[in-house]
Order: sequence, then structure tokens, then C-alpha cells
Amino acid sequence: MSRPKISDKRIAILNAATRTIFVRGLGASTAGIAKEAGVATGSLFNYFKTKTDLLNELYLELKREIASAAMKDLPQSAELRIQLFHIWRNWTAWALTFPDKRRALAQLSVSDEIRPGLRNIAKWASRPSGG
Repeated sequence: MSRPKISDKRIAILNAATRTIFVRGLGASTAGIAKEAGVATGSLFNYFKTKTDLLNELYLELKREIASAAMKDLPQSAELRIQLFHIWRNWTAWALTFPDKRRALAQLSVSDEIRPGLRNIAKWASRPSGG
């Protein structure tokens, strides 16, 4: 069996952090996240300097994912009411499809671990372009 690529390990850690936060909350240990990801605890710190860095990266990734899902196939020429319904329907579908991600994002959204500047970036990242 070949060794996983660096990006694969990073993704595995982010996915494991999502699942672990979903089950254990933000107090989940890095050792538990590493175990869930199938990597050594020390390896986790090769990708994220601190747990706070991991949580901030996960927050941004989940915000990007939900924004992308919400805006998918947005009817650009439709009335605003139809566009808003489309975004709401896509957001709801994402939340129902990925309850673990939705719950992890909800917990991260109220966490003091998330840097204020990152919250501002995430707000802009979730807005449609040109508006």
C-alpha cells in the first residue's frame, strides 16, 4: 500500500476534526483527532502548528464549502426572491446532507478560538461576486 500524499493527510485530519468535534465538541483532543485521522499525533502538528490553527482552518474550509454549495447553479438572471430561495434551498440541502459538518461549523462559529480576522474573511468568502 502506498503512503498517502501530504494533501490527503491534511484532508484526513480536517475530516477527522469535523467528526470528532461533532461527537465530542470543541474540547476534543488533538490525540483523538489524530487517531480518527489515522495519523500519529505528532504528524498532526506537521500540518497545523496548534489546535487553534487546526480549528481556524477547519472553520474556513467549512465556510467555503457551505458558501459554494449555497451558490451552486445560482440563476443569475432570476429575480432576487428566486435567487434567495435557491440559496436557502441549497444551504438547507447541505445542512441535511452533512449534519456533522453543520454542527461542527455551528460550534466553531461561537468559539473564542476562531480569530476575528478570519470571521471577516469568511463573511466575504461566502458572498456572491459582483454584489
